[in-house]
Amino acid sequence: MLQSVIGTVSQASEETISLEMEGGTTRHFTIKGPGKSEVILHPGDRILLEFDEGNQIIDMIHIGGKHQLALIHGEVVCVDSDKKVVTLKLKNGTSQFYKMKEEVAEKMTHIGKGTAITVMVDQQNHSIVDAHVA
Repeated sequence: MLQSVIGTVSQASEETISLEMEGGTTRHFTIKGPGKSEVILHPGDRILLEFDEGNQIIDMIHIGGKHQLALIHGEVVCVDSDKKVVTLKLKNGTSQFYKMKEEVAEKMTHIGKGTAITVMVDQQNHSIVDAHVA
C-alpha cells in the first residue's frame, strides 16, 4: 500500500532523500528503480513523496515554494469535468467538493465513482493541484 507525505528536503543524493516533516522529525527514503531520480533536489525544496512499505519512493512531485498544501484521502462520489469540480467522501463520512486545475480535471475523467484517491489541495484557493489513485 502506498503512502504520501509532504516535507522539506534536508539532504538529497542519487539514491536517497532525507525529508524534514512538520514538527521537526526527519524521514529517510530510498529512490526506487534503474532511472533513479529525474528531479534535481536541493535542501529547502518542498516535495510530495509517494512511497511503499519499505520507504522506497514511487513518485515525487516538486511543489516549490511555501504553498499551504494538504493531502486529502477520500472516495470519488462525483466528477463534473465541465465545471472542474470533484466531490469526495472523506474518511469521517462527510462529503466535500473541490475545484480542480485543468490538468487535474483531465486526469479525473479516467477515475470512476467509488475509486479511492489521494489529492493534494492548495488550501489558499481550495483547489486540487494533483491527484493519485490510492
